[in-house]
Amino acid sequence: MGRLPIVVCVFLLASPAAFAIQQQRDQPVAPVTGKIGSAVIAGRVTESADTNTPVRRAVVTLTSLEGIETHSAVADADGRFTFKGLPAGRYSLTARKGGHLTSSYGARRPGRIGTTLVVAEGQQLGDLDVVLPRGGVIAGIVRLADGEPLSNTQVIAIPVADLTLGGRVSGVARFETDDRGEYRIYG
Repeated sequence: MGRLPIVVCVFLLASPAAFAIQQQRDQPVAPVTGKIGSAVIAGRVTESADTNTPVRRAVVTLTSLEGIETHSAVADADGRFTFKGLPAGRYSLTARKGGHLTSSYGARRPGRIGTTLVVAEGQQLGDLDVVLPRGGVIAGIVRLADGEPLSNTQVIAIPVADLTLGGRVSGVARFETDDRGEYRIYG
C-alpha cells in the first residue's frame, strides 16, 4: 500500500516531459550548432518514387561535409521535414526508419552514396524527395536430411547481381541459425 503514492508521483512527473517530447518531435527541428545561418533545406520522405505514400516519423539526418555538424529531424505525418538556420556549406541528407532501407537523397539505390547538397547563405532548397523503401525479410529453418534442425550454422544471402561477377561477392548479408535451426535475414 505504501508504494502506490510513489508510483503515482513518478507518473505525474514524467507525463509533462513526455508531452513536451511529443510536441518537439512533431515540430520542424532547427539545428543547434555554433554556426547560425539563414539557409533552409526541406523535403519529404516517401516509400517509392512512383507512389506518394509518406513515411511518417522517419529520422532524417543532415550532415555537414565540411565539419562534424549533424542535424536530425523527424518527418511529420505527411513525411515532411525542415532544417532551418543552416550556415552555407555542403551537406548529405539521409533518412532511416525501422522496417525500411536507409537511403540518401539522390542515391539510385538504398545504401548507396547520394547527391551532395551545396547550400549558399540564405538559399532555400525545398521539395527534396528521399525515397525510403520497405525492407524485405527472408526466413526459414535449416534441417539435416533426417529433419533435425541445424543450429549455429551460417546462412548467407547473395544478391543475384553479384553472382555474375566471376566469384567476387560484395554486399553479402551473413546470419546464423539459432538453437532451433531458424534464421531471419532482414534489410
